[in-house]
Amino acid sequence: MGFFDRTTVRMIALSISVIFGIVAAVFVSSPLRNQAAAAGFDVSIQGFAFRLPTTQVSVGDTVRWTNKDSVAHTATSSNGA
Repeated sequence: MGFFDRTTVRMIALSISVIFGIVAAVFVSSPLRNQAAAAGFDVSIQGFAFRLPTTQVSVGDTVRWTNKDSVAHTATSSNGA
């Protein structure tokens, strides 16, 4: 006879399975896992025109602005965003 009897071994195996199941369920439902990767956009202005005339960005996205004209420009939202 071994150190544990069959019932004890089964209970230990069942407990370990339940623990792994809970950990897997938490990982699958984790908000960090479900977040889309942040996007990056490069927008330049040259000849008084944007070289990505329109784009849609989400919270967390990055926009890099490059001014290729000899005068200063601004990027202003038309809807207050």
